[in-house]
Amino acid sequence: MTMPRSGLLGGEPQGNVAVPVPLDFAKVFDPKKARERRYNKIRELVSLSPEQRVLDVGCGTGRSFEDFNHENEIVGLDLDSHQKVFQDNFRFICGDAASMDFFRDAEFDVVVSIGVLERIVPYENLRSAATEIQRVGKAYVVVVPHLLTIIEPHSQVPFGQFSPKNFKRFARRWHLLASQRTSPSPMIEGEDLLYLRAREWRSLFPGSIVLSYSYLALGLLRDYIIYGRGSSGTSSPRSGSLKGLAQTVPAVRRIPTSESIVSRKSIRSLSCCSP
Repeated sequence: MTMPRSGLLGGEPQGNVAVPVPLDFAKVFDPKKARERRYNKIRELVSLSPEQRVLDVGCGTGRSFEDFNHENEIVGLDLDSHQKVFQDNFRFICGDAASMDFFRDAEFDVVVSIGVLERIVPYENLRSAATEIQRVGKAYVVVVPHLLTIIEPHSQVPFGQFSPKNFKRFARRWHLLASQRTSPSPMIEGEDLLYLRAREWRSLFPGSIVLSYSYLALGLLRDYIIYGRGSSGTSSPRSGSLKGLAQTVPAVRRIPTSESIVSRKSIRSLSCCSP
């Protein structure tokens, strides 16, 4: 993973022009270990055992989940028809997360989705995908970028989610959410990324627990981990497992209600710091 040093420290001057210098994060931290640490947290949150069937929504190349799991039966779902994961415990299906009619209710013990839902547009499709995840899974774990992450994970730019272009989209979409519109709107069509507040993710996954998780040290890159029981499940997320996790892993904490509300004023101040 590389990013321009100018995004963090500024470029090295060459005459009157600042020249971006690539910064290799692999020299600062081990990305595979960071992914494995997050995988272990996901496994703990749902008490994943080897006999359980897993659906990975948006499996991609499998670097976030399949690379570390060779025990469970895993079905990978992705819009890309080219299979990229090849291992004995894995089966690939090309399909749309917003319409998983080919799966039965509660067909999987656990549904995971890592770094995918924020890319599903328009918002109505995101709502459908969230509903489908809860329908086909007895339990689910969803990982999305934190609204206040310092490094935006897709662009790898500090506070890239608050760039003026994105901020206009966020403001318009939040206005639509506040008005409780349910039909698709051209105002959010074509939006590349949907950064939601914790309470908005919780509304998409009723009864879920939303955790703030530091993927990188010092909170440079933060995620929301959203987990709970599917709509066909009979029990709610176990608070005991969350309590134990909080005692052993300081980087993971439950988000208070007051912290999940981000005012437009604070966002405006952050957008001034974006590149």
